[in-house]
Amino acid sequence: MALLDMRRRITCVYLLGFFLDLINTFITAVVAPSIGEALQADVATLAWVSTAYLLGLMLGMLPSRWLGERLGERPVLLGSLVLFSAATMLILGAGQMALLLPLRGLQGFAAGLFIPVGQALVYRLYAADERPRVTMAIMATGLLAPAVSPVLGGWLSQHMPWQWVLLASLPIALITLVLGAVWLPRTPATAAPEAFDGKGMLLAGAGIGIGLLGMTEAGNGAACKAAAWLLLGAGLLAGYIRHSRRSAAPLVDFSVAREPVFAASLVLYLAIPGLFIGVNLLAMLYLQAQLGWSPSAAGSLMLPWTLGAALAIASTTWGYKRFGPVPLLLVGIVLQIPGYALLALASSVPSLTIAYALLGLGGSLCTSVAQSAAFSTLPASALGQASTLWALNRQLSFCLGVTSGSLVFGLLATFLGARTAYQTTFMLAGAVQLLCLGTLGWLRLFSSAKRKERHEPVS
Repeated sequence: MALLDMRRRITCVYLLGFFLDLINTFITAVVAPSIGEALQADVATLAWVSTAYLLGLMLGMLPSRWLGERLGERPVLLGSLVLFSAATMLILGAGQMALLLPLRGLQGFAAGLFIPVGQALVYRLYAADERPRVTMAIMATGLLAPAVSPVLGGWLSQHMPWQWVLLASLPIALITLVLGAVWLPRTPATAAPEAFDGKGMLLAGAGIGIGLLGMTEAGNGAACKAAAWLLLGAGLLAGYIRHSRRSAAPLVDFSVAREPVFAASLVLYLAIPGLFIGVNLLAMLYLQAQLGWSPSAAGSLMLPWTLGAALAIASTTWGYKRFGPVPLLLVGIVLQIPGYALLALASSVPSLTIAYALLGLGGSLCTSVAQSAAFSTLPASALGQASTLWALNRQLSFCLGVTSGSLVFGLLATFLGARTAYQTTFMLAGAVQLLCLGTLGWLRLFSSAKRKERHEPVS
């Protein structure tokens, strides 16, 4: 009973911290117009309010595992919450972008320290067959934040200055800090931790920062600048991968991705939730600019998406053990194909409601199953590296989804016109799901054939 209580308490602290990160991510979109008006920032500059946080988040993830081993997980988790709270309080006095952007980066860095270390700590508390239940709790938390953020941010932005909207996450940070100080166990640091990989930090950090700059330029339509920055960022990241293979103790060890289930889950996460983020951004513009919907009406489509996602998460809890991951993934992908088709071809409220419900149900089913499968086969010793790589891949999927969606739409719009370009982009998203379906089906058949040759049962 004592072990059960301890696990629940530690899991609660992590979920609160994860919720804190998500709230701080999603609430920015609501208050962005107010920030732009108050600080006289154009759209390109305003985009860095979110990008600075994302950059800090990914940079913080890089040394998180090493710090957890060097100092112990409790000091890193509590220290990251103190750092986040301090940066959030300082935002109250940020009267210009030159001060706001570094503070947003500092917030992100603190969250980046917390997420991988906390996730690895929680997963280690549970046996492999219990980890899918932990994943469901994480997914449910991820579902709650996008639903709460627009409502909370909208109300605050109507009644408070913009700084107070960004300050809304402070009470959650302080509550998490207090609970963490009481509930997190004092675990010893590693007796002989490896030396810090400074060269790797420089290569990976510069590659991520320059890559994000390139994606931002691509979103602003500066194709030549974007290509130059992206090529430079890719070169630096390639240099890091080469360095990590030669280093005895790299910051992020890609060897964990040699585990087939984990590697397949990483790729699937890139292809599904990241793609939806990009498509949804375009869909909000399409509904308002082409179909004449109001912003509130367009945003209300996230309600059927949320309901579908909640049903998917609940279904994964029992379906994963009963059927295994592959059948659930096939169902999730199949559900998304008509969802994207309806989004492209329909214009009525009922049809688009069904489209978003299918996308929420299918996409969340794939996402929750992928994360459950990814961590169910890993030994406890690999969870630290796996959590860091998974967190980085998650952020990469969102960046690539938004950038690729914008680039494809921009290219199509020059030849087809805006409305047809929107619709074609949505149909292409459905085609990506068809490709995933075909690949997964082929792998399933290939695996079955191999097992029959060895006279093994097919799971």
